Amino acid sequence: RYSKPDNGFSADLTFFYTSFDNNVVSTVSQYPDQLAESGAVIRNLNSYANAESTTLSGLELDVNYRINKSLGVFVNGVYILKAEEIREIYRQPDPLTLDMHNVANLSLNYGVDYSKKWFSTRLSGRYVGRRFDTDWGYYLSSDNGYGTGNYADVKYASFMVIDWVANFKLKNNQLSLMINNLTDENYYEKRGYNLMGRNMQLRYTLYFGQ
Repeated sequence: RYSKPDNGFSADLTFFYTSFDNNVVSTVSQYPDQLAESGAVIRNLNSYANAESTTLSGLELDVNYRINKSLGVFVNGVYILKAEEIREIYRQPDPLTLDMHNVANLSLNYGVDYSKKWFSTRLSGRYVGRRFDTDWGYYLSSDNGYGTGNYADVKYASFMVIDWVANFKLKNNQLSLMINNLTDENYYEKRGYNLMGRNMQLRYTLYFGQ
């Protein structure tokens, strides 16, 4: 860690390494020729199990710089060096070593903020890099059409979202204007569940005891 209060600069770099067992992962089992109460054929059973072993390591960075009393910039993030787990996979005879699901290779938060007397504002961004998940659709892509496809991962695309907020404060009253997803990014954390596009919020806050 490096800190120099005289010029408003601080930086912190951390290496982390974690190895653990029994991480919960999704699993698929085949149920051939079995029928549900509705009469539909049960192709697969989706459930959860414990991974044999999981290893997660990386670097975490946190940097802040106050240009002056009113203006500052910041960035913090995590870079993943290794995110692997050993787990049993549908239709595979032996456990496989695979990328850990839903762990981005790079995550960043950054921005600039300004405050003076009754007014403050912040423009901030969030970047999430590529990450892997189970490609459930691939199980249904077998040539025989009965959902007995082999295992596959899907790689999610990276995304970046920018937000802006402005606060106007007078005594114990504050009015805040927030514009989220300023660039109207079409993005998702989980495929099939897209998150909100550009949206605005107006908030009034009354502080007591000040």
